[in-house]
Amino acid sequence: MRAHVEPIIASTIRFLARCTDIQKGPKTRRTAYLYDPNAKESDLQDDLIDWYRGNEHGNPYIESQDVGGGRVEIVFPLSGDRFVVELKREQADASKESLKDYLNQVAAYQATSICIGMLVVLDLATQGLPAHLRDNVWVEQVPPPIPGGTSRFVLVVRIPGNRTSPSRL
Repeated sequence: MRAHVEPIIASTIRFLARCTDIQKGPKTRRTAYLYDPNAKESDLQDDLIDWYRGNEHGNPYIESQDVGGGRVEIVFPLSGDRFVVELKREQADASKESLKDYLNQVAAYQATSICIGMLVVLDLATQGLPAHLRDNVWVEQVPPPIPGGTSRFVLVVRIPGNRTSPSRL
């Protein structure tokens, strides 16, 4: 699975870098949501899906039903397994500690497949100077629900939104 998952993870980190580097531009630009305090989760989803497809990661499923008892935003089918990507928009608190509230949801989607998934969060709460790329990517371990069970892992990618142009900082 590593050979299938690593390119998706690397591409998502490149997506984060692009989102952090991109300047505002016109309102019609695909990335205008990164400067919009009222951006929607669907703006992130549309941009990320286009990114994956444009970077030859196949045709991931969107809004897949019946995954771990729910619906997940993006699923990459992988030789009988799947890699899940859950998306969130955070308007109140996008700290590492606060984002842990979403980990069990991502872990639930891993109940019948590989034990690693991804959470991509559009951070509309943090303003001013964006965090460094390295501070916006980390791995969380979700302990098993039963003693001696299987741990699950979630790669968290926090996308800085509600951006301010550097000249206005």
